Amino acid sequence: MFDYISLIFIAVLLLGALIGFVRGGFKTLSGIILVAIGIVVAIFLSKWLSQIYRDGPIGNTLYNAYYGFIANQIKVDVGSYGVILGNQEINESQLAAIDTAGKLAYGPDWAFFHVAYENVHLPQAFYGTVDELLYKTIESYQGANFTLAQPITDVLTNATCYAAAFLSIFSAVMVLGGIVLAIIRLILKAAHDKPGLISRLLGLVGGLAIAAALVWVACLSFNLIMLMDNDASTYLRGVLHMTEGDTSWTFAKWLTTSDFGYNAIISFFIK
Repeated sequence: MFDYISLIFIAVLLLGALIGFVRGGFKTLSGIILVAIGIVVAIFLSKWLSQIYRDGPIGNTLYNAYYGFIANQIKVDVGSYGVILGNQEINESQLAAIDTAGKLAYGPDWAFFHVAYENVHLPQAFYGTVDELLYKTIESYQGANFTLAQPITDVLTNATCYAAAFLSIFSAVMVLGGIVLAIIRLILKAAHDKPGLISRLLGLVGGLAIAAALVWVACLSFNLIMLMDNDASTYLRGVLHMTEGDTSWTFAKWLTTSDFGYNAIISFFIK
């Protein structure tokens, strides 16, 4: 069974192979090597740049934007204690009562805080990270007040800054490397060096690899979207035949549901 996303994926793979065949091995493989270098450099430098973003105006702007939205969405009914709002400050004397009431209402290990995560439609992949930060906040606040919106906002801000840092570094490497490759290609063009059959076959393989990488990024994006509980995720699940009870097989569904490293990448950015 096919859907239009499967057809698009197949078309991208075939087109990538064709373009690679026409361009030849050097042009195609040099592009792959440049992308690989960009990814490696971005991985090593993202943590450094993301901290700069986080401590600067970018991080402050993101935090304030996230906090305002998240604080307004949180409303947790903690049994006999009452209701906790997202921007409601919690102090040391209140914490024990909230803990007791929360465990009675939702179970042990601060499970009632997950209601706050559900309020803001936080992807479940973030739950563990926010829990860890929340525990550290509770253990180290030493009498200072805190709100439920704070740890959630911190995690989302950090993840966004990390993603922005990764894209910034990767883009910079691609631009600089692209300039170098363009100069080399101009030299080869001036020398009238046309690709032979072996070069074209290598280009075909390389072009197919690039197309597969694009499809992989699309499937990774699908996984990220479907972590959210919103209209976009519901629509995407329907298009990919991933709604409850739908057992049909499609190429796009198989690529999206098979874990080709998606969970590892998502966890990498969340942490």
